[in-house]
Amino acid sequence: MTKINYSINRFEYKKEIDVLRFISVLSVILFHLDVEYFKGGFLGVDIFFIISGYLITNIILSDLNIQKFSLKNFYLRRARRILPALFIVLFFTIIFGFIFLFPEEINYLNKTILSILFFVSNFFFFKTTDYFDDMASQSPLLHTWSLSVEEQFYVVYPIFIFIFFKYFSLDKFKLVLIFLFAASLSLAIYSHNLYPDANFFFTPTRSFEIILGCILAISKFKIKNFKYRQFLIDIICVLSFAAIIFSFCFFSKEDLLPNAKTLIPLISTCILILFLRETNKFIYYLFSNSVFVYLGKISYSMYLIHIPLLLFMPIDKSGLSYLVYFFTLLALSYLSFKFIEQPFRQKERVKNKTFMFIILSSLLSIIILSYLSTKVSNSDFKRDLIKIFSSEKNLNIYNQIYKVKQQNLEVDDRIFFDECVFSTIKISFKDKNKFKKCIEEKNDKFIIFLGDSHARDLFVSFAKVTNYKMVMGLLPQGCRPASLIKTCIDKYNEFKDFILNNRQKIRLVIYSQQGSKLLKFKSPSELDQNKTIKTLDYLSDLNLKTNLLWIGPNIEPNIKMNYSLIKIIINEKYNLYENKYIYKVNNEIKKITLKNKIKYLDRIKIIDYSPLNDFYHNGNLTYRDRNHWSEYGHMYFGKKLYLNKKFNYYIKE
Repeated sequence: MTKINYSINRFEYKKEIDVLRFISVLSVILFHLDVEYFKGGFLGVDIFFIISGYLITNIILSDLNIQKFSLKNFYLRRARRILPALFIVLFFTIIFGFIFLFPEEINYLNKTILSILFFVSNFFFFKTTDYFDDMASQSPLLHTWSLSVEEQFYVVYPIFIFIFFKYFSLDKFKLVLIFLFAASLSLAIYSHNLYPDANFFFTPTRSFEIILGCILAISKFKIKNFKYRQFLIDIICVLSFAAIIFSFCFFSKEDLLPNAKTLIPLISTCILILFLRETNKFIYYLFSNSVFVYLGKISYSMYLIHIPLLLFMPIDKSGLSYLVYFFTLLALSYLSFKFIEQPFRQKERVKNKTFMFIILSSLLSIIILSYLSTKVSNSDFKRDLIKIFSSEKNLNIYNQIYKVKQQNLEVDDRIFFDECVFSTIKISFKDKNKFKKCIEEKNDKFIIFLGDSHARDLFVSFAKVTNYKMVMGLLPQGCRPASLIKTCIDKYNEFKDFILNNRQKIRLVIYSQQGSKLLKFKSPSELDQNKTIKTLDYLSDLNLKTNLLWIGPNIEPNIKMNYSLIKIIINEKYNLYENKYIYKVNNEIKKITLKNKIKYLDRIKIIDYSPLNDFYHNGNLTYRDRNHWSEYGHMYFGKKLYLNKKFNYYIKE
């Protein structure tokens, strides 16, 4: 094997890297806590990928240089670093999940755990969830997707290095890494609009972040001595840190990251790793003081624990609640680091054979426990467990939540109430024939509902409450006319063509969408003018004149369907989460539609929603998730809306 002449000492410990770890994990925690000014906090994972690539490459090349590298030792070291704390978190998540989650959630959780154990959870979550939706209500282990990406990369990377250096030099290795970095980044840039979910979760579009850290580890960047060298280093480090914070605050899911924008925090992190040690004493102290360094050391446990804790310990967004959450998180992370992480990393304390026995036993125990919890989740014992901790009223709340969550799972792309009362997410040849047949047989005109899942609620409610026999829904859930995603754009263009070709056969088109989707993500108190204009342009292009009605936004309670949380809210009459900006959206759209001569119906005013009375009415939940009506809500709110004389005025026009 070629001697690499790798000059960096692998045992050179850099305190500032631990601090950067802490900053990256803290940003992710703040993002998942839904702190308003950390909409881009998820970028902490990207920063962690760079640090990981940098450290792993240092370790591997240093071992190769002294001809002591072993694939067996590498994977054992990774297992000691990753698995003990992960397995402890999985074990307790199964236990608490069985106590607090519903049967379908327990089943989903245990499928998640199986995917985590084989480090393919990123693919599992790609197929089953949206990372940017409600974190805690989906899975307490959603964040483990990043571990899967890392481990998939590290299954291949050391083998590749080991074989490569048998035949080639370090310089050629650097060229290969640069090529792979460019290929992965190009794929991410290409995919971020077309396949945003795959782009976010898949290793090929994430690898450029880890590879950038690998390139950093084998590259020499120095600033030559000159008069203002110290000042220049201080400035670029301060600006780089500012760029990272800027990314956390002003990037958001709307940027469809990773893409070229991701290079801003990534390159800034590289600069800090390279030059922080050369900054003046005050700046370096901020990135190397013992408190932040220790928090960096326990940051892996913090990362693993923070979402399960968030799920099982509801936060009411008060200062005291946040304080209790962070205190509990730090205490648990300390215990995990002190009594799990540290001992298992030390070969002297836990020999390899002992370690392997413990890990394999733990793996088997987690699989068995996971299987048993799924089997027992539908038993009387599970219901009795709830009864132990619940009054009759609370048990009813539990049953209601189970009921509406079932409704949430049963949402279909197509709905059929009657031969001529139906909806679709994509117009088929069969739909067109059905439309034509209904027109001929009933000699009447269609009412069409158009929009996202909030328009779907209006369609379902209308079909249940009224007696109209010709109603069609064009309802691509999650898509709106102002969307940047190609599949959404294609669907709305298809709907436009259909409406334009059948204008004479349409009595009224009712448009509606989720109100918060018209707000700026970077400044959620302001209306996004670009989205609003695009939406208005689309509706104007339908050329419907008076046959178009925009029904205003729905109230968004933003309450997770979590038993512990809803029990507190209902019993103690709390109203903690409601999106107050919806009222501003409603008022702004009302002004804009009036100016553009589009008929507008103020849903908020007609329904007159009271959070303390209407969220839970007569023992029934009116919402099935954070912002969609339940089946009971369809009837309850539908009667208020559709039996109102203001709505009937528009229908009869």
